[in-house]
Amino acid sequence: MGKAAKNGFNPKVFVAKVGTGKTISKYHKDQVIFAQGDIADTTFYIQKGRVQIVVVSDQGKEAVVAVLEPDQFFSEGCLNGQSIRIATATAMEECLITSITKTAMMTVLESEPRFSRMFMAYPLTRNSRVEEDLIDQLGPSRKSGASEGRAVTRDAEALKAKIVCRLYDNAMRRAAIEGIAESRRRQVPV
Repeated sequence: MGKAAKNGFNPKVFVAKVGTGKTISKYHKDQVIFAQGDIADTTFYIQKGRVQIVVVSDQGKEAVVAVLEPDQFFSEGCLNGQSIRIATATAMEECLITSITKTAMMTVLESEPRFSRMFMAYPLTRNSRVEEDLIDQLGPSRKSGASEGRAVTRDAEALKAKIVCRLYDNAMRRAAIEGIAESRRRQVPV
């Protein structure tokens, strides 16, 4: 683990310990962590083990959409308004997983820039992989595929930049508000 920030916050320690809005659970091989259709009100972080994410269509067709490993977040859709699970998550082996409520996750994302950076690295990397897979699936048979691929990449990069900037702006606003509140506290005679 790297050095903690001046405020002493360490993102790896945060996800490794039980606390307000956080629990840590062990899952055995083939144990369901959550099922498609369940209420989506938590995000998960894999400390140990691998997790398979599967989607079942209305016609009953099943597709593995991801195999996740330690140090990855999953089920972050609840942070973006997703109210039900769109997939089923199952432990592929013995797993140790931190569950973080939406409220706790939003609080730490807004208040701790180091955690925000750690968290954002996963969806941004995953989105890049999905984007690359989609471009590969378009194949070279498309006449202007290369230029369209570059346009898609530029659009994705712009979206990533907006997301990172928005998180950074929120963190900076919160720090500024906290700084103003602290200076007012100092000015009030005791």
